[in-house]
Amino acid sequence: MEVEISQNSYFTESLVNEVIKKTKQYNLRSNSSKKYELIEEAHRNESNEDSNLQLKKKIVKKNSKSAKVKPKKALWVRLEYPITNQLAFPLIGNVIVETKCMEMVEIKFQIKEIEKSNNYFSICPRYIEANTQFDNVINILVNSQCQKRYQLSELLKKYQNIVVQQLAVFDELGKEILNPKFQQLISERKQFKLKFINDYIKKNLKDEDFFVVCNIGTNFIEKTSHLDSLHMSKSYCSLIGVDEEQFSNLFLRFRSPFLFLSQKAREYIYVQYLQSYLKDDYNNPVIIKDFEINTSDELTFYCESSKQFIKVEYPDHLKHPKLDQLHMLMDNINIGKLNVSEHHLKQIIQNRAIRGDKQFEDFEYSLLSQIFMEKFYPSQFTQIQKIQQEQEQKELEILKYQQLQNKICSYRFLNQLV
Repeated sequence: MEVEISQNSYFTESLVNEVIKKTKQYNLRSNSSKKYELIEEAHRNESNEDSNLQLKKKIVKKNSKSAKVKPKKALWVRLEYPITNQLAFPLIGNVIVETKCMEMVEIKFQIKEIEKSNNYFSICPRYIEANTQFDNVINILVNSQCQKRYQLSELLKKYQNIVVQQLAVFDELGKEILNPKFQQLISERKQFKLKFINDYIKKNLKDEDFFVVCNIGTNFIEKTSHLDSLHMSKSYCSLIGVDEEQFSNLFLRFRSPFLFLSQKAREYIYVQYLQSYLKDDYNNPVIIKDFEINTSDELTFYCESSKQFIKVEYPDHLKHPKLDQLHMLMDNINIGKLNVSEHHLKQIIQNRAIRGDKQFEDFEYSLLSQIFMEKFYPSQFTQIQKIQQEQEQKELEILKYQQLQNKICSYRFLNQLV
């Protein structure tokens, strides 16, 4: 841009300054507009990138939601160990091992069903989880510094080897255990076994026998064996202080016949179980002398106990190649009998006659079983009835005397004398 300069110096200087100022403003506006355009373009690019990025994020979120799995609700259940004392362990084969001498062991004997027959009761307990691996129990016994406990640990080591062999049989069965035909076979075998027990009791045991029959059955799902059913004679229940009316109430309160045995008697039983399993012997009964019994009414007496294992011979249509390989610890019947002397029976009868007013928990508890006494000991029962009648007569005379004394010492108000 050309500017014409005049001769006037003042005017010329002013004009030059103004031209320079306008030129700077023009250049500034030009640069600012370019810079503004560049900034706007940069903002547009950033917004496009942000929109693209946001779109991608939405897709990612959508994919992540579709891949999520809904959390399952968990129900927390408090499990109770069947034996309250931590020094007693239930093992496979209905063996309960105590690692320390204890006078009392409480077992929560939960009952599914109780049946009453002519001369015995049948109990179907709930399944109690049994240990198939008991190395820890063996270590405790080995380190107990007790000769008896060490001998028991040696038995358990041999027993553990047999258990391992039986677990291998379950592994060979594999998925066949869940087969409906196999399940039907197991169900039919259980029914046959119960019928076998009922027939055996009728043919070989008498009403007056103090017997307990344990049915040890196989649990194929849990790969173990446990007490499937328990059968006790009514005379045995009367001996331990439980009559027919109280039987259901007593055992539905989680009590077990195991509670009526002393520590020494319980030790005899599980050692006898282990020895019989190791020998795989069904024929020879085990006799235990001076077997201590503690009744529910806190009486203690000694007797002779015998226990024998019975093998169930299943018919051909109920046999299975793998089931025939099962050891007796997985499937057996053992019968225990008590031989109580007449002297001890008389002492029990006399003690119960004297303490006949005792109560058990919240229901009337009669320590004397009338059916048992009338059937097996009629003379003693008559004598006890006579003693009870004499006691009742004395109590009646005392009551009459007290009433007479109250009349003699009575008084009336003065206004009643007018």
